[in-house]
Amino acid sequence: MKKLKFAVIIGIILAIVTLSACSPTLHNPREHEVGAIFKRDPGMLDFSGVDFTPWDVTAGGIDTPREEKPWTILIYMNGSDLESETGEATADIAEMLGSGVTADNANVIILTGGTKKWQRSEIPTGHLALWEVDGGSLRKLADLPQLSMGAAGTLASFLEYGQKYYPAKRTGLILWDHGGGSIAGFGHDEHFDDELSLLELNYALKKSVSPRRKLEFVGFDACLMATVEVGVVVSDYAKYLVASQDLEPAEGWDYAFLREISARPHINGEALGRLICDYYMKFFSENGDHDHYLTMSVIDVQKLTEVMKSLGTFGAQGKEKISGGGLAAIAETRSKTIAFGGSSYRDANCDMVDIRDICEEFRPYFIECADMLKTSLYGAVVHNVHNAEHDLGGLSVYFVYHGARQAQANLDIYSELYMSADYTNFLFAFADGVRARGGTLRGILSDFFSRSTRSTGETIIDGKTFVCSPVLYKEEHGEMCVVGNIHHQNSEGGVAWLAVEDCPLISTKISGSTNTEVHSVQVRHNDKTGEMLIKIEKSDDAMPNAKILGIRYDCTPMKRKGLFQLKRGDKLELLEPDGNSRTFQFTIEKSIKLEYITSIGYVEGCCVADMYGDKYFCKS
Repeated sequence: MKKLKFAVIIGIILAIVTLSACSPTLHNPREHEVGAIFKRDPGMLDFSGVDFTPWDVTAGGIDTPREEKPWTILIYMNGSDLESETGEATADIAEMLGSGVTADNANVIILTGGTKKWQRSEIPTGHLALWEVDGGSLRKLADLPQLSMGAAGTLASFLEYGQKYYPAKRTGLILWDHGGGSIAGFGHDEHFDDELSLLELNYALKKSVSPRRKLEFVGFDACLMATVEVGVVVSDYAKYLVASQDLEPAEGWDYAFLREISARPHINGEALGRLICDYYMKFFSENGDHDHYLTMSVIDVQKLTEVMKSLGTFGAQGKEKISGGGLAAIAETRSKTIAFGGSSYRDANCDMVDIRDICEEFRPYFIECADMLKTSLYGAVVHNVHNAEHDLGGLSVYFVYHGARQAQANLDIYSELYMSADYTNFLFAFADGVRARGGTLRGILSDFFSRSTRSTGETIIDGKTFVCSPVLYKEEHGEMCVVGNIHHQNSEGGVAWLAVEDCPLISTKISGSTNTEVHSVQVRHNDKTGEMLIKIEKSDDAMPNAKILGIRYDCTPMKRKGLFQLKRGDKLELLEPDGNSRTFQFTIEKSIKLEYITSIGYVEGCCVADMYGDKYFCKS
């Protein structure tokens, strides 16, 4: 086990790695564009580093274009491990076939690939294939070469093929797989170990879609893709974006919505997008799934120029505040904003933040700017559904925080997308400040630790906000190790600790509200690393109810859709939050359950988190 030692105060980093004050300044290729008005022309973008290998669209099994129909739906189905391990793509194809959509009013064309094993026997694993959905039948159109579903040329050729041979008054594109947000991009091809970045997506659209005949919508049946950056990328080539701010369950979209096209062939993209959202929410409600946080929204991407301009104003004022000594205030406020996709040390590529919550949290510092940003947000998001206890805006933006350690790589990717220069410069300034400030806050914590180790919640020390919570220690080989941090403290001050098989759990809280929290515990499940998600429901002073939602495996930079359920015979090993082994492992005999234990045999201590996300530990 990696030891968490202490003398007086020990600092370890669970969210941001503490860097020394001499950290080199980040290189910002757009630093001279300060004050530039946001106007994004695809001609500004540098696609020279994008590999482009198209396939021959004349080999798609169709000699002449079909007669024009009201709709064509193009589904870019990158099966990935979602299909090879649990058959999720096969299940969604079955939904399409059972939806009742017919070729009378709509062409539904699927490109399959990207997985090492298709569960549906007629779909080939060794190469790509084109398919047409007609009522309850899946008809093969053509076999294609084995190409990466994470490559711009593969997507561009599919779009060119669909528009050329299946003309329609309205065409929609659905990208099916994992998603990782604005930095990580979309999808993971198991054969090529490849993802589709937003720059590659932009190039694929540029090469295949005319801005004079835009797609009716681009939809992502994937996690985390309802971001302003994704919307701006598609805005020259589509009218609407349909996507989720948060993670999606494995089942993803309910493709029964396709029946609406047959019933209402003249429906437009906004109205169909609303139905996609509503079918999605209804599906999980009717199936009794109340454990997943669900989000889905429809964005008018033509309105995102105003959102990006407002973000530019926010960025300019934020950068000015940092220059005036306001870094700590910015960091503290950022730490409180609603973010999506973060659950462990692996998630530094995410940092997707709800724009509405940015407006609310930062309004005390930038009143007019926050109001302007909220107005532009509400103008762009035309439909927004979710089951969160707090309000969400339906659109996220990249706001570096947990990813400060790899900020140069992430911000290089961001700079290539050519979003607002003022907002980009703000991100660089903020990341520079967080990286350079080092561990300078540790000294002022000494008095706090000597005064109290049982205080919980926010504490103001030297005008700076800290969050204090109890932790549990155990002596191993002469050293004290943090072994637990999920606790319940009753009104009399007693503390009980959440455990599995009598072993306390160390977690990262990934979401929470007044009554519910979701925690991530790093594990190795059947020799595969990932996270065990735990839902905790509070009830006044009574012991909270806790249950295991399932296991989400690591999936490159992407966030994996869905959870694996624990079952008899599974092997489970608990890990520390940074992925190191705790050497506690067991095989599930019959079932697994969570329980609360006392601190007998352990030592209670204290953890204090600063506004930068660093955590400091001390024994009581």
